[in-house]
Amino acid sequence: MVSLGTITFTGISGKNYKFSVYHFGTAFKALGAVYFITHRQNLSDHSYDHTRIYVGQTKGLSERFDNHYKYSCFLTNNANCICIHLDDSEKSRLEKEKDLYDKYHPTCNY
Repeated sequence: MVSLGTITFTGISGKNYKFSVYHFGTAFKALGAVYFITHRQNLSDHSYDHTRIYVGQTKGLSERFDNHYKYSCFLTNNANCICIHLDDSEKSRLEKEKDLYDKYHPTCNY
């Protein structure tokens, strides 16, 4: 499991959350996390931009995302990365998920 780097997403509250970036389809252990499904693209200055497609939380990242109920939406929106923010607390994950959703309103969350 090789990380492509990190990215920080900011919630509507102004809180910053650091995420590790992986290729979409990476297999994970059963870890609790908040996650973004994104489309990562290279920019002309050799940096990257992420279009946020879906934000969610899980108690177990080991669950396969190709069985996710929004998987077809991920494919339609060219998902190529999953960004994860590890967090063992369900209460904390739910708060962070809402904070991020309220700011970004990702396409596949509807």
